[in-house]
Amino acid sequence: MGITKEHLERIEKQAEVMESFGDAAVGISSELYEIVQDNYQMELQIEFLLETNDRLRERLDSDECLDPPIDCLGKTIHVDDAVYFDGGIEKVFSLHWNGAYWEIGLLGFHEAKAPIDCIVVPKSLLSGADGVPIALGDTVYCDDDPEPLKVVSLHGNTGSYCTVGLEDSIGIIMSADAPRLSHKKPEPLEPESADSWKKLEEDAKKRSCDYAPAPLDENGFATCNGCRFQKGGPCHIKKTLDVVRRAKKLAGIEEARND
Repeated sequence: MGITKEHLERIEKQAEVMESFGDAAVGISSELYEIVQDNYQMELQIEFLLETNDRLRERLDSDECLDPPIDCLGKTIHVDDAVYFDGGIEKVFSLHWNGAYWEIGLLGFHEAKAPIDCIVVPKSLLSGADGVPIALGDTVYCDDDPEPLKVVSLHGNTGSYCTVGLEDSIGIIMSADAPRLSHKKPEPLEPESADSWKKLEEDAKKRSCDYAPAPLDENGFATCNGCRFQKGGPCHIKKTLDVVRRAKKLAGIEEARND
């Protein structure tokens, strides 16, 4: 039986189908090859980025190449600086880079604060009469009083100095402006002139503020801050007790005591 025309036509059609399959296979193989190559290049780029990220993180964790923390006015903040924060003056005891931004630790606060919420206090505002900046926890002396006082708070004001919160040896809290304070204990004052009945009579007629005498503020008015009658009890009672003490001494009833 010979090959008929129908057989030849069928064979030709099958050959055409096989040829079309071969062309499609070649096209698919080319596309797969391009995808594989692109994927390889992407893997190389990802690996490079991961290595670069690791190097940058190591540098950031070691605080290298970082701009220092700055306050809201653009001034650099350092450890031991005093800063205005939440209405008071606080001391900076730590600086920490958390990987994204700076945090600062302030004495008296458990949580870290943002530098942008603070303002660095110029050292000149904190300087006492001896020229040494006053810090929390310092022991200072007010005016010519030899009694040591502990610095418990610092407060800014509109002047060229700060106001200092102080605690005496028995826990009484008072305040005084920084220029009145010194880290140096004052020298003993010269002995007062001998008391007399005439002097006592004249002093007894004075107002409590004049009798003490009370210190004056920047406007020239009498102020309780730093006054010897500030440490408890109404001023007029403290004055009366002091007059009685002096009278007893003049009368020889008992020795004078420093109340």
